[in-house]
Amino acid sequence: MSLSLNLRNKRPREDPVVDDAKPAKQKRPPLGLKRRAAHVNALKPSSTLRVRESALYRPLRAVGTVTDGLPVVPLSAVGKDWVTASIGRSFQVFDCENLRLSYVGPRLNEKIRALGCVGEVQLTALKSDIVAWYKIIELGRFRGHTATATNLCPIGSMYLISSSSAEVLVWPLSPLGVDSRSTATKQSDIVIEPTWKLAISSAFGECTALCHPPTYLHKVLLASDTCCLDLWNIRSGELIHSFAALKSAAKPGMAITCLRAAPHVLDMVAVGFANGRLALLNTREDRVIAEFEQGQGRITDLAFRTGSSAPAHLVSCAPDGSFVTWDLENRRAHHVSEGAHSGAITSATFLPDQPVLLTSGRDNSIRMWIYDTADGHPRHLR
Repeated sequence: MSLSLNLRNKRPREDPVVDDAKPAKQKRPPLGLKRRAAHVNALKPSSTLRVRESALYRPLRAVGTVTDGLPVVPLSAVGKDWVTASIGRSFQVFDCENLRLSYVGPRLNEKIRALGCVGEVQLTALKSDIVAWYKIIELGRFRGHTATATNLCPIGSMYLISSSSAEVLVWPLSPLGVDSRSTATKQSDIVIEPTWKLAISSAFGECTALCHPPTYLHKVLLASDTCCLDLWNIRSGELIHSFAALKSAAKPGMAITCLRAAPHVLDMVAVGFANGRLALLNTREDRVIAEFEQGQGRITDLAFRTGSSAPAHLVSCAPDGSFVTWDLENRRAHHVSEGAHSGAITSATFLPDQPVLLTSGRDNSIRMWIYDTADGHPRHLR
C-alpha cells in the first residue's frame, strides 16, 4: 500500500496584516481620570511585575482562588457593577451580574495589603508604594509612606487618603493618566508625592478606618483604636472637629473597626466597634441617634441598603461568618443570617439601587444575597 499527499489545495501561510494607522482615540474613564496614551507594547514592564521567573513558564492564573480575605472593592463603570478582589500577588475583577470573572490583573512581586478604586482605576497598596492600574497598565505610584498602608479612601477624583498605623497622607490624583509622550517614557517615571501629612496627635492612636461622608467637600473622617473620631479638612490639612458623643459611653480599650456613611441621609454615619457595639452618629450635631449591640462580637464591616423605596436597613458583619440586618426605623434586629460564610466576613456592600448584598470572607468566597422574600429576609442568590 502506498500513501500519497495532495498538496494542491494547500496554500502558504500568510503573515497577519499590520495596520500602521494611528489607533482610535480611546474614551476617558469616569471621574475625570485620563487613560495613558502610549500603547501597551511601547511601554516597558512595570517594576512591580515578577521578572525573576522562567522565560518559558510563567504563572498565569490561580485556579480556585477567589479572594484572599482582604475587603473587596465595588465599582460601577460602563453601566455595570463590578467588584475587585485580591488574590495575594494579583487582583481579579468580577462582573456582579453573574459573578463571573472578567479579567485578572498582573502578577506582582509583592503581596497586596489593601485595595481601592477610582472610576476604572485600581489601587493596590504594596509594602512601601501604592500603585495605580488601568487593567494591566501601571498609571503611576504613590510613594511616601514609612510603613505599609492598610486603608485607602478616594475623595472623588481629586484626592486619595491612605493610612498606615499612626500616619495619614493626602495624595493628589490629577497626575494619574497624563500623556507619557510629553512627560515620561517609562511607566515607573510617574511617582506621586504626598500633598499633606495630617498632624495626628499621639493620643489619637492608630488609624483604623477612613470615611468620606457625602456632600462633605474635602472632608474625611478618621477613626482610631482609642475610640477617637476626628473630622479633617484634607485641602488645608486642619483638624475641624473631634467627636465627643462616642466617647461618653466608651469603655477603655474600645476600638473603632469600621465606618460607613449613609448614602441617602445627610450627616449620618454608622460606627462599628471591636466589642460589637454599633452606633448611628449625627455628625452635624455630634449626637448618637441610636445604638445596637451585636451578639456575635466584633463588627468587621457595615453596609447601608440603597434605593429610593428601599427599607431603612443596615447590615453588620461578624467574625463567625454571620451578618445581621438591622431595621433602623423600628430600631431592632430584623434578621440574623447564621453561617453565611465558613470564616470571618471581611466586607459587605449593597449594589446601587438593588436589593442585592455582596459579601466576601476569609473562606475564599464571594456571595450574593437578595432581599426578595415576603418577610424581607435575605436568601442566597449566588
